[in-house]
Amino acid sequence: MIKYPSILNVKNDKIPYITDGKLEKYKSSLLENGDLIFADAAEDETVGKAVEVNGLTEEHLVSGLHTIVARSKDRKAEFFLGYYINSNIYHRQLLKLMQGSKVSSISKGDLQKTLLSFPKDFEEQQKIGSFFKQLDDTIALHQRKLDLLKEKKKRFLQKMFV
Repeated sequence: MIKYPSILNVKNDKIPYITDGKLEKYKSSLLENGDLIFADAAEDETVGKAVEVNGLTEEHLVSGLHTIVARSKDRKAEFFLGYYINSNIYHRQLLKLMQGSKVSSISKGDLQKTLLSFPKDFEEQQKIGSFFKQLDDTIALHQRKLDLLKEKKKRFLQKMFV
């Protein structure tokens, strides 16, 4: 869970699938676009890290072990909650609620005690979500370029110093 970015795009991100399960068994647990999946346990302060589900069309997705699923009662702009929930301002609330020494955890009840502060204006939420999504996409693009350059350097070094 913690290895995923704030926005989990089911079309692009590698996610594990249950292959031998029957859909009927999981019908009540199926996720929808906009759902938040929180990590409820970790060995560090990444407890409470969340991803916003995005990109679902006809796929059937359920959350895994050690996760808590949350769904907004009213509609929020795409990407907004995924970035907001992972912001420092929200995560600081979780630090006070974590329990455990070696493995920290947080409960669904503790998550319900947290306060959410967000613009009521849907258009403003859209602008904020889109801004951070564009930043993430730009960072990913530059990371791929960096990886390619590192690979190129490695090949040059191998050719030069046989």
